[in-house]
Amino acid sequence: MPFTYPFRYVPSPEVKEAASRLIARLDSDPEAAAPFAGGKMMGVLITDGGPLYAFSGLQAARR
Repeated sequence: MPFTYPFRYVPSPEVKEAASRLIARLDSDPEAAAPFAGGKMMGVLITDGGPLYAFSGLQAARR
Protein backbone atom coordinates (compact mmCIF):
# COMPACT_ATOMS: atom_id res chain seq x y z
CA MET A 1 0.00 0.00 0.00
CA PRO A 2 1.57 3.33 -1.00
CA PHE A 3 1.81 5.99 1.68
CA THR A 4 0.26 8.95 -0.12
CA TYR A 5 -2.06 10.58 2.42
CA PRO A 6 -1.15 10.30 6.13
CA PHE A 7 -4.66 10.98 7.44
CA ARG A 8 -6.00 7.80 5.80
CA TYR A 9 -3.10 5.66 7.00
CA VAL A 10 -3.79 2.80 9.39
CA PRO A 11 -0.70 2.14 11.53
CA SER A 12 0.58 -1.41 11.75
CA PRO A 13 0.70 -3.24 15.08
CA GLU A 14 4.50 -2.67 15.16
CA VAL A 15 4.02 1.10 14.85
CA LYS A 16 1.33 1.12 17.54
CA GLU A 17 3.61 -0.83 19.89
CA ALA A 18 6.58 1.46 19.23
CA ALA A 19 4.39 4.55 19.83
CA SER A 20 3.12 3.06 23.08
CA ARG A 21 6.70 2.38 24.21
CA LEU A 22 7.67 5.98 23.40
CA ILE A 23 4.73 7.38 25.37
CA ALA A 24 5.51 5.10 28.32
CA ARG A 25 9.16 6.13 28.23
CA LEU A 26 8.30 9.82 28.30
CA ASP A 27 5.65 9.33 31.00
CA SER A 28 8.10 7.45 33.23
CA ASP A 29 10.86 10.07 33.08
CA PRO A 30 9.79 13.62 34.04
CA GLU A 31 13.12 15.04 32.86
CA ALA A 32 12.65 13.54 29.40
CA ALA A 33 8.97 14.55 29.25
CA ALA A 34 9.43 18.17 30.38
CA PRO A 35 10.56 19.59 27.00
CA PHE A 36 7.48 18.03 25.37
CA ALA A 37 4.93 19.17 27.98
CA GLY A 38 3.62 21.93 25.72
CA GLY A 39 2.72 19.41 23.04
CA LYS A 40 4.73 18.09 20.13
CA MET A 41 3.96 16.02 17.09
CA MET A 42 5.87 12.78 17.46
CA GLY A 43 6.62 10.31 14.68
CA VAL A 44 7.54 6.63 14.58
CA LEU A 45 9.13 4.85 11.64
CA ILE A 46 9.83 1.13 11.74
CA THR A 47 13.19 0.28 10.14
CA ASP A 48 15.15 -2.94 9.74
CA GLY A 49 17.18 -1.89 12.79
CA GLY A 50 14.15 -1.09 14.96
CA PRO A 51 11.96 1.96 15.51
CA LEU A 52 13.14 5.47 14.70
CA TYR A 53 11.52 8.23 16.76
CA ALA A 54 11.27 11.88 15.76
CA PHE A 55 9.46 15.05 16.78
CA SER A 56 8.48 18.25 15.03
CA GLY A 57 9.77 21.63 16.18
CA LEU A 58 12.22 22.74 18.83
CA GLN A 59 12.98 20.88 22.03
CA ALA A 60 12.98 23.23 25.03
CA ALA A 61 13.23 26.19 22.62
CA ARG A 62 16.57 24.92 21.24
CA ARG A 63 17.51 23.70 17.79
